[in-house]
Amino acid sequence: MICDSTTSMPLAETQAPLNPAARLTGAIIASVAMAILTRPESCLLAMLLGLVLFTVTGTSLRQALSRLLLANVFIAFLWLTVPFSVAGEALYSVGPFTLTHEGLLLALTITLKSNAMLLVFFALVASLPLPQLGAALSALHCPRRLTTLLLVTYRYVHVLSDEWHTLRTSAMLRGFEPKTNLATYKTYAMLTGLLFIRSWDRSLRIWEAMRLRSFSGHYPTGTLAPLNFRDVFFLAGLLVFLTLLCLYDFFPEVFCAAGRLLP
Repeated sequence: MICDSTTSMPLAETQAPLNPAARLTGAIIASVAMAILTRPESCLLAMLLGLVLFTVTGTSLRQALSRLLLANVFIAFLWLTVPFSVAGEALYSVGPFTLTHEGLLLALTITLKSNAMLLVFFALVASLPLPQLGAALSALHCPRRLTTLLLVTYRYVHVLSDEWHTLRTSAMLRGFEPKTNLATYKTYAMLTGLLFIRSWDRSLRIWEAMRLRSFSGHYPTGTLAPLNFRDVFFLAGLLVFLTLLCLYDFFPEVFCAAGRLLP
């Protein structure tokens, strides 16, 4: 097979109800809008939007929740520092540490905002097959080298993982037992060095094989179907909701006044 960057093949239609380019565009717009939110109420509404997107795209929510739980393990460390490091109204003091109302509010806002962005990413992007994601990046005129780097990384990160397991198994068969001592650290350092050396050798062989197949430096990512009315309606609705969400975040008094005027 000749790898030519000028080759363009249409991608097969999938069960996804939305065009991959529309999903990627929506994820980018939503991430930017959610990043500037400052109120916990707005971030909570953003989380609800992320949950709704799972229904719109037909993505499984159960698998995403398990990944979300893993991500929140790292977010939990913020609650050990942020509530005690922000100046404001003191709620509780333990020695030199003072828990403040503003610190708790900031930690809650960061948590809700992070979960909202992750939910949107899982619903719109994470469920896309990589060839479709590469085609969506090309459709949005992302740098071709970035797209190629993404495809190559995804292809060979599993090869590196298999190589690491092979090296580790070989060490185990030779009596290596991981412990908290200097010998273990030296062994892992040597295994890591061997992994880099083997990766370099393999990359040279792969590059030579690809050049023999007329590889021009870029993978053909294929072409996507043009956006239809459903994709445009999805992007327009998402943009309207995010605009209202940002307005509510920065000007809540306007919405409160409008609510009081309603019968």
